[in-house]
Amino acid sequence: MLHQNTHNQSEVLQRILKYSHLHTNYRNLSLNLIASENLMSPMTQQMLSTDMGNRYSYGEAGNKVFAGTDFLDEIEQVAVCLTKELFSAEYANVQPISGMVANLVTYNAVLEKGDTVMSLPVRQGGHYSHDKNGILKLFGVNIEYLPFNNVEFCIDIEKAEQAILFHKPKAIIVGAMEFLFPVALKELKEICQKTGTFVIYDGAHVAGLIAGKSFQDPLKEGADILTFSTNKTLGGPDHGVVACADAEKFQEKIWKGIPLFVSNNHPHHIAGLAVTLSESQEFGKEYASQVVQNAKTLAQAMFHNGVDVLCSHKGFTQSHTVLVHTHKNAMQVMRLLESAEIMSSTYMNADDTEYETGLRFGTNELTRLGMKEQEMKTIGKLIADVLFLRITVDEAKMMSNEIRRSFQSIQYCY
Repeated sequence: MLHQNTHNQSEVLQRILKYSHLHTNYRNLSLNLIASENLMSPMTQQMLSTDMGNRYSYGEAGNKVFAGTDFLDEIEQVAVCLTKELFSAEYANVQPISGMVANLVTYNAVLEKGDTVMSLPVRQGGHYSHDKNGILKLFGVNIEYLPFNNVEFCIDIEKAEQAILFHKPKAIIVGAMEFLFPVALKELKEICQKTGTFVIYDGAHVAGLIAGKSFQDPLKEGADILTFSTNKTLGGPDHGVVACADAEKFQEKIWKGIPLFVSNNHPHHIAGLAVTLSESQEFGKEYASQVVQNAKTLAQAMFHNGVDVLCSHKGFTQSHTVLVHTHKNAMQVMRLLESAEIMSSTYMNADDTEYETGLRFGTNELTRLGMKEQEMKTIGKLIADVLFLRITVDEAKMMSNEIRRSFQSIQYCY
């Protein structure tokens, strides 16, 4: 019986190793344009496999519950200092283990049962952690939606002013899954000051662009609290951050929420984040600038080859994200591109009913590999050729593999 079990587990192990190897080879030859994914630097990845991954870290730095955390605390303090510098924060907490947890901590800090919150719905770019059907409902708050201009793909400030003055929300949440343009934060802050409303900015998608000074600086422009995950444009491990401009007002409230939602804060991820933030200080401006330029170039190339790319009248995008209206079932279109080893994701257009018709692309990972405008022009045309069946899937796969084969090392890092 033992021998049989040992034999079976050996087969299981071989299967795990086989598919891990196949996955790595597969993705190393694919063109990944999923806006929420990125590649960690080799040094960041190294942090994830150190002894820190075996350890338990709970409590405030310098006063942890478990013994043996002195060096972990030192690394955490480095990550905090770098976060404050890069994101213009007076206070930062790097213990949330994801962007979703960072949002939970923030909601706990500023909301009470019965409060009204205003945010964007999922079908207008909002994240499900801001939506009526997401984790916000666990806090017993009333949720109203901010008016959104679908043509300009931004919050409608005039209508938002009317809505905020009417509902007098405790907080508004801005930031989105489909994040093309900066938010009019200064205008929103002026409105919110009339009603004593907090402004929460979810910068998960654009954190690397903020750190690289290629997007807006939310805490300088009026946001009270900034939350973000660290694995998208920032290119770090999967982790979360809460930061604020006024430490006296929010620090204690934010800290009180950490033990409610975080037991072990994953010190190996905090160490990886510290490395990522350091690399962002060194290389972030060049990287973020290239990400945005690549997104604009990719959008232009698709548009000129017949694809319905959103916001052509505004230059398509000012972030890493490009949005396409497929006018058909976007999931089927995504699978078609996937067959050609071009990775994307779907999103919900405002007028979608039966199925999603939006396709979302992001240039963060391909930029991290060193691709620039010329590659974006080639890839944009390739995507259009696949969508309009101008070439076969096999031909497209050969072309995507050929492009990717030339870019195998991670750039903008130590």
